[in-house]
Amino acid sequence: MALPIFVAGVAIGGLAVIAFNNKAKIAEEVKTGIKRAKDFAKESLQKTEDFQKSVRKESTAKKAAKPKRKGSKTVKEALDAANA
Repeated sequence: MALPIFVAGVAIGGLAVIAFNNKAKIAEEVKTGIKRAKDFAKESLQKTEDFQKSVRKESTAKKAAKPKRKGSKTVKEALDAANA
């Protein structure tokens, strides 16, 4: 039962030694990843804002193109006009 725990401990220790020896390279890779994530987030935000602006323009254009009714009829007036 103790053998698997010992093997896991040796593996974790070995990985710790490797990480310690390569800490400069690992730190550089982490910085690069963070920079990429920030750039991606800024780009995504800009695309989202552009999309929202285009949707607003389209909805405004649809509202302006819709003809307005001059007066509203009640149900009774509509039935009287249809029967006449």
